[in-house]
Amino acid sequence: MWKEIIVGVDNSIYSLWAVDAAIALGKSFEGTITGCHVYAVRLHDSRFRAMEYTLPGKYLKDSELERQRHVHNLLIEKGMKVISDSYLAIVEKKCVDGGVGFRPLSLEGKNYKRLVEETNRGEYGLLCLGVRGVGAVDDRGIGSVALRSARRIRKDMLVVKKEGGFRKADRIVVCVDGSLKGYGAVAAGIELSARFGMELHLVAVYDPYFHTVIFRSLSRVLSEEGARIFRFKEQEELHEKIIDDGLARIYGSYLNVAKHMAESRGVEVSVHLLAGKSYEKIKELVEGLEPFLVVCGRTGSHAEEDADIGSTAENLLFDCHANLLFMEKEVCPPEGILKEETLKWTEEAKELMNKVPGFARGMAKSAIENYGKERGHTVITSSVIKEAMEEMMPGHMETEDMLDE
Repeated sequence: MWKEIIVGVDNSIYSLWAVDAAIALGKSFEGTITGCHVYAVRLHDSRFRAMEYTLPGKYLKDSELERQRHVHNLLIEKGMKVISDSYLAIVEKKCVDGGVGFRPLSLEGKNYKRLVEETNRGEYGLLCLGVRGVGAVDDRGIGSVALRSARRIRKDMLVVKKEGGFRKADRIVVCVDGSLKGYGAVAAGIELSARFGMELHLVAVYDPYFHTVIFRSLSRVLSEEGARIFRFKEQEELHEKIIDDGLARIYGSYLNVAKHMAESRGVEVSVHLLAGKSYEKIKELVEGLEPFLVVCGRTGSHAEEDADIGSTAENLLFDCHANLLFMEKEVCPPEGILKEETLKWTEEAKELMNKVPGFARGMAKSAIENYGKERGHTVITSSVIKEAMEEMMPGHMETEDMLDE
């Protein structure tokens, strides 16, 4: 799954844990690890210049100050490289001892920026990074490099918060939301569970309370005329009786698809369908199960094309006490399972489909389902069939007349 893994190195305890996790994955997937340390010569140079006016008087002479600048620059450039090499030597030894190929990489510049640039443009499949760095003052929150990288990365990313490798006694929680990145998370969780024998839990969360809050808010501001136009009471009843239950069925179907994916790989799963705010319910589940790893899509089902990171992923980043794997890779579940769980036909559409000659019915049915899916339909109706056939055979025949015969 990940043949090329890059790990951020700064000799902090979380960085060393990230190295250990990368080695476990690299060994399992027969991958190679690149240890990357970023040092900032220019930052120290500008800081030294900013401090020059505080030097004792004997240094504030042209010749002496130029000499100090030269010495400082020389020491910083060489010293930073020595430090970087020392950090990477520790990682190299760990990789050699773990039987994993290693490549050292030292970069100069702003830490998160150079790390993200290297990861995004390289052949790496995964970035491993400690949740906090060498500058952390306590064990709370998230470091700036991890946070900024998570918002900008376009590869899979493992944020390490806990010590230890991938062990059989550990648990994995996978967040399922029906998006392609969400199914990417499912596929990753299944693969890791299969390889390391870890217990796999699938969780999907739907929010039945959101529309209730919206309607309460509307009831305070809508005029009588506005309520009439909006059909307020009718809409409120519709949501209470149908929409909220429908949300549970939608997310339940996502879990069924994910469960089929796991079972086809021979992996047993526990399934959790929860009601409430996504992040809060996932956090509660994590606190109860205490998993080693939580996997989710970097963005979710409602993400815009240029979104940096989904709200659930970002909240977990700040306040989830488990290692986090954010998946950028998209996976489409097997078409048959997906259609079985998330696509229905009306009786009228079925009757209309029976008018298609038998030898072509299977192919036509598949094409119509694909047409409907591409346009966001979850129910195939007679109108969808006619639209699909008109598009597939434009001007070739009067498809509506043919089907109505």
